[in-house]
Amino acid sequence: MKTLIRTLYIFVTLISIIPQAQSGEIDVDTVSVVQSFRDEVESEVSDLLSDGSNTVNQMRSIVNRVLFFALLVFAVVSFIFFGPNPTAFNALLMGFLYGFLNETYLIWTDGMFAFFEQAALGIQDQVVGTKDTFFLSKYWDHLMNRVGFEELDMFDGMVAIVNMAFLWVASLVFMILIRISEIWAVWGFLFCQLIGPLFLPFIIHPSTRGLFDKWLALILGFCIYAFMARCIGTLFAIFTKSLLSETTFTNTLSSPVEISASSPEFSSFILHIVVGIFMLLSAGKMSSALAGGVSGSGGTNSMMKAGGRAGRAGMQKLAKIIL
Repeated sequence: MKTLIRTLYIFVTLISIIPQAQSGEIDVDTVSVVQSFRDEVESEVSDLLSDGSNTVNQMRSIVNRVLFFALLVFAVVSFIFFGPNPTAFNALLMGFLYGFLNETYLIWTDGMFAFFEQAALGIQDQVVGTKDTFFLSKYWDHLMNRVGFEELDMFDGMVAIVNMAFLWVASLVFMILIRISEIWAVWGFLFCQLIGPLFLPFIIHPSTRGLFDKWLALILGFCIYAFMARCIGTLFAIFTKSLLSETTFTNTLSSPVEISASSPEFSSFILHIVVGIFMLLSAGKMSSALAGGVSGSGGTNSMMKAGGRAGRAGMQKLAKIIL
């Protein structure tokens, strides 16, 4: 029974998406809605960070005190028994680092996303001449409106009919994936930004920094996904230009193009759509693999160890100067 309900739900969802995917034009208010969505989430995150009376901030305060106390105890004991050492220096450094990350939380998280998004839009602008964040949706819609296929009749071969059916299915899946991928990175990034204040305190103590590193890898993964989705759209435009012998990249083709179901261009067109589908589906995994190096290598602990070694070397040189 549950399987039947899930199947019906998926079917109804696809039926509701198909007309929108085939409408030929993305809603002009989409960009403003997405920006309003981001502004609203940032406002709520700012309240979480500044309002000391809410439950989230009270939990953060408890974690802060416990981890700072544990860190200071270890630092004091290490200083008593071993003198100036990286552990004592890390305790001091961590206090400044956590304070900086907490006070500038929205700045550096937004900066991460903007860096990758603007880098991708820069590549897109260089290649296709536009920084439109929904370029791939618009390009695909106009492309399908301008590319025509020879009509089939009952005397055409079964292979041609099957090819046309496969093209319709592949095009539909590709359109749905395009719509989802263009806002997936925004949703994922805002989700990580919303829960981030709870994970910031875990950077304080070495034993809990793995949690912070995993959260950092997660938000970084969505930032990289935004970059990859834009670059995939650019690659799609480059291949389409090569296939159709277009001289420029525009949202509309210079003239209508008709492709025969038995022509080599038809097979290349289908193959290109299938590759685009797999690229969009694998973009998330590729992004996670790239961002996973942060948590997999224990990035924060490695950074603190390096800082501790630098601090110890600095203290030794200062002691030689003084003595």
